[in-house]
Amino acid sequence: MLSTRDRNLPEDVVNEILSRLPVKSLLRFKCVCRNWYTLIKNPDFISKHFNQENNNGRLLVHHYISDIQRYAIALFPDETLAGIPPLHENLDHLQIPDCMGDVVGPIDGIFLVYTWYSDGDRMALWNPAMREFRRLHVLEPIFPPNFHDKVNVVGFGLDPLTRDYKIIWIRNFAEAIGDESGSGDEIDYPYYVVAVYTLGKDSWRHFDLLTMPTRRSIHNSLCATCINGAYYWLCTVVNDAKRYGILSFDMRLEEFREIEVPEHKWGSSTEHKWGSLSLYNGSIGLFFSQTCPTLECIIDIWVMEEEGCWIKLVTVKPFLEVKRPFGFWKEKELFFETRTNELVLFNHETHEIRNLEMYGSGCFLGLWAVCYKESLVSLFGQNDEDGRRCYQFSDAVHDFFRKPEPSV
Repeated sequence: MLSTRDRNLPEDVVNEILSRLPVKSLLRFKCVCRNWYTLIKNPDFISKHFNQENNNGRLLVHHYISDIQRYAIALFPDETLAGIPPLHENLDHLQIPDCMGDVVGPIDGIFLVYTWYSDGDRMALWNPAMREFRRLHVLEPIFPPNFHDKVNVVGFGLDPLTRDYKIIWIRNFAEAIGDESGSGDEIDYPYYVVAVYTLGKDSWRHFDLLTMPTRRSIHNSLCATCINGAYYWLCTVVNDAKRYGILSFDMRLEEFREIEVPEHKWGSSTEHKWGSLSLYNGSIGLFFSQTCPTLECIIDIWVMEEEGCWIKLVTVKPFLEVKRPFGFWKEKELFFETRTNELVLFNHETHEIRNLEMYGSGCFLGLWAVCYKESLVSLFGQNDEDGRRCYQFSDAVHDFFRKPEPSV
């Protein structure tokens, strides 16, 4: 019950105090009084809370804990990460099953999670702070059974006009030809098939076929590379991994565009070459990586200031055996996974290396790190508020990711 003094606080002061509190506290405070309940669900308050200075990003790491032989989430509480051990959250909504698939995000504190099974594809939206997990129905492909998926690429972003969340799903199909043993060749469908999901309508729709030739492969980014209402993917020319381009999708106009990347000269002695996209200080960041015979990973980093306008940020030659970058932390530091599956931070100005004592298990998707901000954005409409509490959260997550039982 509120005291007389609390009830007499100016409304703007109450608003300011509440906007600085963590989501966990605000979810409890919705029960204090009707005014607070209405305020905490107000879109303007949700935006104010998300953009508060004290909600300026923490490190969320998906890593392997050898003692319990499973993956878990660690949340670093301080943005500097200096001398502060991570908080190994034990809450059920941050416990992810071992068979978890790919993760894209965050967008406004929301992640898209998905996995591909032989009995059907599965997608869901996940807001860790709100303890909400929304399973999405999946649009069936418009191809006969003898076609199978060759490429599954997704994008997750926000329409800047409607403020609605959208998922772009790009697939390439092929038809097997030859004998019944399956040892024959394949015929690729000549175009990519695209579907778009809108959260506000809770519906998928088939999109126009993407006429970009299928000889160009589309790759998922290191995080949700959505900037100013456009989502970006890196593409390579099949059988020529040194030739890159970028495909973008305008969330409002729902149009695809192709963007050129800066010319890049690869060293003739390199053994492995690859590229990836991430976010850098409100822009698209591009990694060009090459691993030399000495196992030293050399990385050229570019930033797209405007569409198609690139500047070279830095060439990184770290003194460690780098397996792959994960993206940027603030403006001067980069996440890397080492060849011993350790997560480290590298300052490209001072060359300082910090081992965060987080490990993967060797699985490609086992270790990842993103900059995460808590969000009050709900994945459910007003009419769904009571219905979404009818199941245990952890059960919903584990049921979603559970592998199908083999047929007898």
